[in-house]
Amino acid sequence: MKKLPLILLTIVSIFLQNCDERITPKNEQISSDKSTLIAQKWIYEEINFDVDGKKIVMYGNNKTPNLKVQFLTTPNDFFLFNNNGILETYTDSKRKTEKGTWKFVNNQKQVELTNAPSVALFDVDNLTPKSMELSFTVVMANLDKESIDRQTIIAIAAFGNVIQETSKKVKYTMKLVAN
Repeated sequence: MKKLPLILLTIVSIFLQNCDERITPKNEQISSDKSTLIAQKWIYEEINFDVDGKKIVMYGNNKTPNLKVQFLTTPNDFFLFNNNGILETYTDSKRKTEKGTWKFVNNQKQVELTNAPSVALFDVDNLTPKSMELSFTVVMANLDKESIDRQTIIAIAAFGNVIQETSKKVKYTMKLVAN
């Protein structure tokens, strides 16, 4: 009878260990180091514009885009963020891989993607082991002060009649999933 509390304690301990493993499997542990989280292959889930609060889907995996411009992103396109700072971008539409670099800036709140001569700076809105959301916002009154890359993306939206003369603010967002 004296062994009963010890046996019960052992059973409860084993049960709690198993519950913990079911809740957070070892291969899904969340790392606090964003460099570890981002260093993997990412495919597009959705690309969208938010123009003055109205969301316009430019590309969506298994979604119908509502932008009139044919976008060249395909379900086969991906980014490969290597842990050494090398960025590989595979575009099925161009049938090639381009290499550049990536690095976190501004206390890991932003990521800088470089593919000479282009440099793109994105806000890191979400980063987990399985999903990432990168964005930038342009105030249309200040468009002439933006980088060429941002101006080009905004021009695509304008060409697709997403941006009107009265538009004030445009947010461009890429939602990616780990593959």
